[in-house]
Amino acid sequence: MQKEEAAIASVQKALKVLDGYLLEHTFLVGESVTLADIIAACNLYNGFTKVHYGIVCFAVIQLASNMQLQKAHS
Repeated sequence: MQKEEAAIASVQKALKVLDGYLLEHTFLVGESVTLADIIAACNLYNGFTKVHYGIVCFAVIQLASNMQLQKAHS
């Protein structure tokens, strides 16, 4: 659990830095979209998709478990 918490803290720190930078700049480099923006967007999308997928999987497992408990008590 400590490694997971450290990883979450690290990601949160990096996202705060990125958010702070983007508060004052429209793009990561220069005045238009560059490869840096595209790569950052793809990495963020990939990360958030995995987090969302994990949450959905956890919810489905809990739902299935609750359904099995209800059947056992019926």
